[in-house]
Amino acid sequence: MLNRHALVLTATITVLCATLLGQGRHPVSGRQIAGVMGHQGASWLERPEREKEEAPSKAIAALKIKPGQTVADIGAGSGYYSVLLAGAVGATGRVYATDIQPEMLALIKKKLDALPIPQIQLVLGTTTETRLPDASVDLALMVDVYHELSEPQEFLRSLKRALKPGGRLV
Repeated sequence: MLNRHALVLTATITVLCATLLGQGRHPVSGRQIAGVMGHQGASWLERPEREKEEAPSKAIAALKIKPGQTVADIGAGSGYYSVLLAGAVGATGRVYATDIQPEMLALIKKKLDALPIPQIQLVLGTTTETRLPDASVDLALMVDVYHELSEPQEFLRSLKRALKPGGRLV
């Protein structure tokens, strides 16, 4: 019978091998990594019943964002939340709409071309980097994003650098 340390080592090696073989499991936690929602699914993010189903307006209000603050919509997708956040930060605030898919950012740009919202700035990130300026963000919002991160620890380290002292991650 294997002792406890040997069992832990065996389990760790199994998880690492599964990851290396492309089975989509995180190397530390062993959790199944969700697939990234492709830009083809963006219409689901803009569905008319979203307000009724998820109450995003109530969620934004509960965050108590102040005019003039800088917020980041992490994994912004189609920009649904970015637009709501822009209303919350007002004309003197800033919203970083970040995504790792250039196609998603192109959808947001198209939306901004039709409905100019100058406080929204697009940022193309990577799986490990937000590419946000250090100490620039009062609030970072992640809606249905964390489960898609293939390297969550690295990504969150990058996000932590972007937060101002006292900044919040929601």
